[in-house]
Amino acid sequence: EEVKSMLIDTSRKDLVKVANAHDTERRMYFGLDLISSFFSDEDGLIRTKAAEVYILRTYRGYTVDDMDTVESKEVVEKTPAALLHLLWSFSPPGVEGPRKKGYAIILPDINAFDSLKTSWAMPPQAAEIAEIHILIARVPGDKSAMKHEELVKTLAAKIADLISALAPAFDAKKVQVVNVLLAHSGHNPSYLHFQKSSGWKEIQAYRNMRATLPTLIELPQIESEYVLAPLQHGRIFALDLGTSK
Repeated sequence: EEVKSMLIDTSRKDLVKVANAHDTERRMYFGLDLISSFFSDEDGLIRTKAAEVYILRTYRGYTVDDMDTVESKEVVEKTPAALLHLLWSFSPPGVEGPRKKGYAIILPDINAFDSLKTSWAMPPQAAEIAEIHILIARVPGDKSAMKHEELVKTLAAKIADLISALAPAFDAKKVQVVNVLLAHSGHNPSYLHFQKSSGWKEIQAYRNMRATLPTLIELPQIESEYVLAPLQHGRIFALDLGTSK
C-alpha cells in the first residue's frame, strides 16, 4: 500500500526523479521486480505510472526522452488485448546520433496471446521501433523452485510461439529486440530476450537478466570474440566462462 500511495502521490513529470533516485530507501520501493506487480492494478493511472517507472529504471544510464502513452483510436481499438501502450525515444550510454524508439505494451495475462497474434496495431507515429517490451501483468507462479522452473519453461514455449507468429510485424517496424516480462504472482518476474539477429529465437543465455543488462555489460561484443558458457546469471549480473573463437 505504501508503494501504491507513492505512485498515486507522484506526478508523471516527477517519475524520472523517483526512478533515478540514489536514495537507498526509495530505490527499494521502486525496484523493477516490485514495480511490475502494479501492471495489473485496476486503476489505469497506477498502471501507467508503474510502466513508466519500469521503463525509466530499465533504461537507467541511457538517455530517455518523449515518453508518453499511446491513446489513438487507431492503436487502442485495433489492439483489444492491450491494457496500455507506451512509446519513448532513447539512446544507449555514450552513443551519439539519432534517438531510437522504444515501445511497451501491457497484456493482462497469457490468454491475450491469441488476440494479439491476430490484431496488434503498433503506433503509426513511429516508422521504426528498435526495442519492444511485452509486459504480461498476471502470470501464475509456484513456491516450489522446481515446479516454478517447469512452469516458466512451459510459458517460454508459448511466448516463443507468440514471437514467431509476430515476427513479420516486427520486421515491418524494423524491430531488433523484443523483451518479455512475466509478472508472476508470489514470485520474482521472469525476463525473456528475443532478437532479430537470433532469428527471433529466445536467447536462453540471457534468461532472467533484466532487459538492458546484456547491452550494459557489453555481452554482445564479448560474444563476438568468445564462446561463452554461462556459469551463473542473475537479474543484474552474469558470470560466464569464455573460450576464444
